[in-house]
Amino acid sequence: MWWSVAKNEMRYSLDQITGYLRVKGIPSQMIQQIRMALAQDAVQEADYLHWDRIYTAFALSVRRCYGFGQSRIMKCLQMVNDIMMEMGDGEKTWHEAMVELKEETGIVVRNGDDDRLSIEVGVEESEVSNDEG
Repeated sequence: MWWSVAKNEMRYSLDQITGYLRVKGIPSQMIQQIRMALAQDAVQEADYLHWDRIYTAFALSVRRCYGFGQSRIMKCLQMVNDIMMEMGDGEKTWHEAMVELKEETGIVVRNGDDDRLSIEVGVEESEVSNDEG
């Protein structure tokens, strides 16, 4: 897990932050509380800042591309949610899902160097990210 001090600034891992606090003489119990608070904040930030946007963008894209109405959009969103739950429940890893998408469609989705989404067709299997996060 990482923590960004501010947008586009250097990122620090939770272990780096913890090490710094130890060097500064902060008591272990307080460091543990800080670690828990940072981890909880990171999860909440991901939940609040990303999922609503991703689902909204997906719903609008199938609406604009294919003219899907409420019923079809809801069916697609439920399928997206089901796939997300497979990953969350450990039934499948993100890497396995990425390989499945590549094998079935030739499409590879991953983060680019600047954290922007990269969607490619015809990428070699060895180029598919091994990141399961």
